[in-house]
Amino acid sequence: MISPPIGCSCSEITVYPKNWNLKGASLAKDWYIQYYFHDPSFKTDPKLKYGKLCIVKGGINRFKTLAERRNAVKVLMDNELNIVLKSEAYNPITRTKRTSNQEDDPVKLNLVDALTYTVGKLVCSKHTQEDLKSVLKYVIKAAKFLQLDFLPIDQVKRKHVKLILEKCGEIKPRWSPNTFNSYRAYLSMRSAEYTP
Repeated sequence: MISPPIGCSCSEITVYPKNWNLKGASLAKDWYIQYYFHDPSFKTDPKLKYGKLCIVKGGINRFKTLAERRNAVKVLMDNELNIVLKSEAYNPITRTKRTSNQEDDPVKLNLVDALTYTVGKLVCSKHTQEDLKSVLKYVIKAAKFLQLDFLPIDQVKRKHVKLILEKCGEIKPRWSPNTFNSYRAYLSMRSAEYTP
C-alpha cells in the first residue's frame, strides 16, 4: 500500500492491459493506470467505504509504438505516485490537494484533516484510541452535515465546536450531558508532537 499524507492510503498502481510490458501487448486497446484511493473520513459512505477507483490515461494512448507507450506509462505512474499523491497530497475523493507546507504545518489543514492527523499522533491507551475513533466518526459526520469539514483549522471557533457537538447529539442514538462532556474532553486533547 502507498501511504499518501494525513491518514489516507491507496493501493499499488496497476496498468491495463496487464501484459503492457510483455511482447504480446496490444496497441489496439486503451491503456491506463489505476489504483484505489482510501480516505478514512468516508468509511461509512456506502459508495466510498472500500475506496474510490481512480483511472488515469494521461494521453498515453496517443503513442503509436509499444516502446513509446511503455515509456509514457512509466512516466505517468511516477508522476501520479510522487507528484500527485505524495508531494501535492491530492485526494481524488474530495478533489483537494495540499502543498508540502500544509502537510508540515497542522495549522494549515482543514478541520477533518486536522482531527484525523491529531488522532494519529496521540499517545494514549488502546481503550482511549477506540473511544477517539468513535468520537471522530460522529464529529466528522456532524461537521460534514454543517458544511464545516473544509473549514481551515485556524479559523475554527468555539461556536463551531458547539454547533458540531449539538449536531452529534442529534445524529448519535444515545446522547446525554455526560456524552457531551466526554466528546468535549476528547476534542480538547492535544498531540504530543504539535502544541501551539
